[in-house]
Amino acid sequence: MKIFLLVFSFISLLINNAQGENYMGNQKLKGETLKDANFLGNASLTDVKATTLSVLGSLTFHNLTVDNDTDVAGSVIKSKNGTFDNLSVLGKFEARDIICKNLAVVGTVTATNITCKTLEVAGPVTIKGLIVERAASIAGLLTLKDPKDPKMTHNKLQDLTVSAEKISLENTSIEGNIQVKQRRNWLGRAKKQILQLKGKTTVQGTITFESGKGEIEQGPDVKVKGKITGATVKMK
Repeated sequence: MKIFLLVFSFISLLINNAQGENYMGNQKLKGETLKDANFLGNASLTDVKATTLSVLGSLTFHNLTVDNDTDVAGSVIKSKNGTFDNLSVLGKFEARDIICKNLAVVGTVTATNITCKTLEVAGPVTIKGLIVERAASIAGLLTLKDPKDPKMTHNKLQDLTVSAEKISLENTSIEGNIQVKQRRNWLGRAKKQILQLKGKTTVQGTITFESGKGEIEQGPDVKVKGKITGATVKMK
């Protein structure tokens, strides 16, 4: 129902927004400056600036700047170098070198070098190089990898809330707390949840497993300064 309402809202916007710049069918634009751009179809944008952007279809970009809201009802694929205010995606998100205020995705995230103030994802996440200045909330498997490149963003988050059976953090700095929400099977029983802390990961605050049945696999160079609740710790 939520997906239908979102798609319906995109179609209504494209039909009724006479003041906007409406594009029907698949489009490929380069070096354009747009105001309120609405795409009904796939969009490929290179060296484009826009005030707002709405896409009902897939989006591929290289050097894209959007001053205000960006809404994509479709996948973002093979994209790099984007600067956004609020970026919302209903579909998979495959991109690198992204700066935005708020990033929200319903779908699979595979990304590199991401910086944002808030992050909210419903779907599995694999990111190499992530900075989140405020809250990060993930409902899905989470893997943060070390970019192993001094020129790239290194993993640094404030507070992290995750609902997943497996969480893996490599060389990640958590300035606040980690909360692992409980997951249940079809019988209503709590699922086993594992948090892997690798490399030189540090957690300044607490780690809390809501189920009380969590397991932490902690590497020798990992530092957890706050209290651990609801989990056993295994040194790796």
